[in-house]
Amino acid sequence: MNKRQFISACIIITVVILLFHQQVRAAEVTLTVKVLDEESGEPIKEAHVTVIRALKDLKYREFNLTDKNGLVTFILPEPGLYYIEVNAPEYDNKLTSINLTENASITISIHKSPTMGTSQINEFPKSRSVILTILVLATMTILLRRRFLNSHT
Repeated sequence: MNKRQFISACIIITVVILLFHQQVRAAEVTLTVKVLDEESGEPIKEAHVTVIRALKDLKYREFNLTDKNGLVTFILPEPGLYYIEVNAPEYDNKLTSINLTENASITISIHKSPTMGTSQINEFPKSRSVILTILVLATMTILLRRRFLNSHT
């Protein structure tokens, strides 16, 4: 390979890499979540927001805290169905889903919890993990059914 062929090969490889990178970046979607107090409509600062990819990759999970305006933004790897869980001190947990086809914003209002005793506080993590476990099992069932149906057609 002479110098000219080497330079041509390098240019072609660079162009292919840039095109592939653009394709990968184009698949990303941005999700902005705004968390508000259900009664007052005020933004909730430092609410813990978790985004979980449904159906395709249950291992994909991203979380962050809202800012002083109740906002948090996620750059997600691709369009699709995502579960969003919101937790904040003194508020009930909220779990919802969104099917993203393009960049989107969603507002989630959460209800302030009544004063709780120690036994009630200990129940929250259990109920949240039960909900997430049910969602994971339902998603796995759907995936297994699809694979089974695809392999037998």
